[in-house]
Amino acid sequence: MHRQDARPSLLVGLSAATIFMVLTASFMIGPLLVELSEEFNTSIAVAGQLATVTAFLWAFSGPSSGPFSDTYGRKPVVLLGLFIMALSTLGAALSTSYGMMLFFRLLTGVGGGMVPPTLMATLGDFVPRERRGRSIGVAQGIASLGPVLAVPLLAVEADFLGWRSAFYTVAGGLAFLLVLLSFIFPGGSPATTARLQFHRRILQAFGQGEPRLIVAANLLTRAGFTVVSTYGAAFLMRSYGLTLGQVAVPFSIIMLGSTGGSLMGGLLADRPRALPLAATVVALGGWAAVALFQLPLALWLSMVLGALFNMALQGPFPLSLKVLTELSSESRGTMTGLIALSNQSGVMLGAALGGLILGLGGYLGLGYLCLSASVLSGVFFLFLHLRLSRRVPRGPASP
Repeated sequence: MHRQDARPSLLVGLSAATIFMVLTASFMIGPLLVELSEEFNTSIAVAGQLATVTAFLWAFSGPSSGPFSDTYGRKPVVLLGLFIMALSTLGAALSTSYGMMLFFRLLTGVGGGMVPPTLMATLGDFVPRERRGRSIGVAQGIASLGPVLAVPLLAVEADFLGWRSAFYTVAGGLAFLLVLLSFIFPGGSPATTARLQFHRRILQAFGQGEPRLIVAANLLTRAGFTVVSTYGAAFLMRSYGLTLGQVAVPFSIIMLGSTGGSLMGGLLADRPRALPLAATVVALGGWAAVALFQLPLALWLSMVLGALFNMALQGPFPLSLKVLTELSSESRGTMTGLIALSNQSGVMLGAALGGLILGLGGYLGLGYLCLSASVLSGVFFLFLHLRLSRRVPRGPASP
């Protein structure tokens, strides 16, 4: 690719804004479940499956789109993904039945899985290796504010103007980014002149030990994060007698820990021996979740513990992406697409196991579930460090 044609700082800003909007479109369903269940005359549990189908398609779309971006270039894949998301979000706003809404949320998962991994691969193409971790951390940190800040604002909009208005707003934002990126996103050339070879690229990515370790470690951290993000608000409400309105600010502060984790993780990702440090932080971070669910002594303490847990689990994410961008310059999009698979699989695993353990052992069981996930994730990161340290030194995948 022609690296001189794009400024890394511009790419980081574009990536952050785009992923911010993509994540907002994905997470906006949560606060609208009551309105959607009433609109389509169904239960909240059934309406909640709109989020499940999005995550399911997202998990497969990410790695599936990687070989196409490696063969035909990043820009077409990013623009196609944004087009699908804008169209599906507009379709959701116009839906007149649950089946129609379900179809468009399926499309949202397809488009959403195409965009963030391809943007991260683009940063790997253009950002120098010594600054890549920091750039990924900044982009992911800003983007993570979407579910924390934008989604609550959409809930307020829906309360005043109706749930369709929220979908129109997000569709408009996605359409704006589609037009903007069509003009200023770098085109460049494909990462390889080889044929598509879809199955070979996918199997090659999964055939390497390093990507498998990253997928496993990231899946576990995402599962732990999902436990807190799914059941944390209910825990605070029950423990401190808070209403739904009163829990919004404390829970948002807990979720902001992931933003801090991305920013700090990006700074550490470019340092030597970052992987052993990431393994240690993740493994120790699980104890914050145990304390959170076991010691509801004060609201401020629960907020601090929850934020520390989210920060610890999100910290290694920029490092994981950086390592994936360095494993293969010709299949970088395929490699980063594996993150989408592990992210969404972790979401489904965390939500399912969390619900099961909550029913069997109460909230304390959730703390130990988070601890188990974080410790095991730390072990995988340590194995990754040992495996990479044994690799024959080679030149960097890209300057």
